[in-house]
Amino acid sequence: MRSTIELPIEIHEATRAQAQGDYLRALRLLRGLADERYPVSYGILAYTLQAVGRFAEAEQAVRRSVLLQQRTAQPISTWKEQAVQQAVGPIVTVAEAPARLEQLVRAHRLVILGEEHHQSEHRAFGARVLPLLQRAGITHLALETGDQARLDQAAQTRMVTPATDGFTAEPQRAALLRAAIALHLPIVAFDMDGADDAWMDGHPDESGEYRERRMAEHIIERILQQEPHARVLIWVGYGHAYKYILPDGFKPMAAWLWELSGEEPFSCYQQTGGLPPPWVDLVIRHPEPTYHNGRPEWLRTPDRSAIQGTIAPPMSYLVQLHLIQESPAGTPIDQYLTGENGAFELLAPPGEYLLRWWSPDEQVIGERPLTLSTENIQVHLSGRLA
Repeated sequence: MRSTIELPIEIHEATRAQAQGDYLRALRLLRGLADERYPVSYGILAYTLQAVGRFAEAEQAVRRSVLLQQRTAQPISTWKEQAVQQAVGPIVTVAEAPARLEQLVRAHRLVILGEEHHQSEHRAFGARVLPLLQRAGITHLALETGDQARLDQAAQTRMVTPATDGFTAEPQRAALLRAAIALHLPIVAFDMDGADDAWMDGHPDESGEYRERRMAEHIIERILQQEPHARVLIWVGYGHAYKYILPDGFKPMAAWLWELSGEEPFSCYQQTGGLPPPWVDLVIRHPEPTYHNGRPEWLRTPDRSAIQGTIAPPMSYLVQLHLIQESPAGTPIDQYLTGENGAFELLAPPGEYLLRWWSPDEQVIGERPLTLSTENIQVHLSGRLA
């Protein structure tokens, strides 16, 4: 069921601030709001912390959100325990997953690749594997978002901004879209549009399963009926990837897609920790994250180099790395909210960038162009406004 609790204005203001690229204001609003009255606020806070590179702190917010939600609803982990008699699909490591996905794409027209929204490494994996899956036959990326016009604008301008969809303020989500755009892969929105949202607002008790069904219908109407030979990678979060009716009677999107299209999708679920869900065909296991210099090891891929530095005087700054061709309007390739010592490390592929840094009072206080090669570089910045 869709929650009928009216969210406080601070959450809406924080969402708008993040869409405008004002991450520090969004973070301030959410940190001031997060409490037991609004468990969802911790989930939104976690996503914002991920967006500014504070992954370990985001994990703490996610755990808090889960604990609070378990007080008022049956947790999914309990459903999983009730469903142990159902066979859990094969489990592969993230290193084994690309070759397995390539085989699946060649054998199935509809492949679902699920993520857990609170795990940025799932989206980073999607961006890395997308070129391989296109070579294997994928013709469309179906994305859990509702605004097709903004996706089309991103494809036309070849720029992804924090407002492109509800998640692209986070650099790894933006990387997933950039990968699709670079491949000229059509990106199709299949979540709720304005008419669907209006219906759900008027029928809150029926809105949960209505959304699942409409998502499946949108994939059929917007891709399969338009392109009979399409081969689709369907990118979803959490339980939308489940192919079977849950023990509480809820019917997820993947189950609706199977029924309404008459074609069984192959469903993969990415997971970091926890019990594997029994309602998917394949589980892709990511290792528990470890950190160095405050950055997760999964971010240290062979194609990335490091920009390391300090800002003086020492205090907490937001340091951003933008693609030079996108300007500051684009979602940063990487960004990091430093500790009070002002030290930072950013990780990105070689290229031309714009380095920007913000003061604790939410003001941009400096920027400079920067060329990153295959060698790591050191920079020292001033925290005083020029």
